[in-house]
Amino acid sequence: MAVFAGRFRHSVDAKNRVAIPSEFRRVLESFSSDKSVMARVVDKKGSDGLIRRYVELLPVPAFEQLAGEDGKRTTLDLSVAQADLLDRTFGESVALELDSQGRILLPEEFMLNSRVASDPLSKPTLSRDVLLVGIGSSIAVWNYDEYVAYNKLKQSGSGPAARNSGDGPQDRTPPP
Repeated sequence: MAVFAGRFRHSVDAKNRVAIPSEFRRVLESFSSDKSVMARVVDKKGSDGLIRRYVELLPVPAFEQLAGEDGKRTTLDLSVAQADLLDRTFGESVALELDSQGRILLPEEFMLNSRVASDPLSKPTLSRDVLLVGIGSSIAVWNYDEYVAYNKLKQSGSGPAARNSGDGPQDRTPPP
């Protein structure tokens, strides 16, 4: 099966459209002839303990696999944490369709400085300068500057996770 790989910097236009790179469109077509994706906001904890936010685009067949066997998973059979994860995964996802030029229209609530950013249910995430990153079966859409800062932090070996993982300089300070 084809996978999404690579990074592509793009701009979100004034109508909140962003072009999906042709390499990613070919992978998307290998999942389905349907030119739509499911989009959701993901919060990722960085090695510094801070939350980074990006938009994940999943081909519809990959999204449907998250539902489990034939989509018959119910919250009655799950722990509170698992039910909360289902609510965030499915309740906060939106279907987006590629237009004839290979662009998707990002929902207003995904955009920083939008008129709906004050809505307590929206998760404003993206600026106009974005980086589309292939992550296997999905695409992560990051604010370009935030992705650069996040990767500099990972590469510098700073932050609590890096100090304790063996990937960076060791913190030899004894605990208080």
